[in-house]
Amino acid sequence: MIGLISRLLARPEPVLSEAGARDAAALSALHAVAFRRGWSDHEFERLLLETNVIAHRAMIGRSLAGFIVSRRRLYARAGFRDVGRRPAYYGRGTEKQSNALVLRRDLA
Repeated sequence: MIGLISRLLARPEPVLSEAGARDAAALSALHAVAFRRGWSDHEFERLLLETNVIAHRAMIGRSLAGFIVSRRRLYARAGFRDVGRRPAYYGRGTEKQSNALVLRRDLA
């Protein structure tokens, strides 16, 4: 019984998928809610069209729950790889916290 209740009350995990220029308006709208000066649709579209930018959207069902935009290709070209996350690393002591990406590069 407890397992059934836990499953019913559990929040679904977001699903990450690649984001592109077609997502500019949705990312802009979410960004505007989180920051005092949100980026415009046009700013997002230009950023998402850059060849050195990697972008993913976090979806819960059909709803955009978050996004990741980075220049991670820069690190990949330098030999770094993703080895984990540090939960709630940024914004400690505040309501808004976010995870840090942990990268590794072997020197030998």
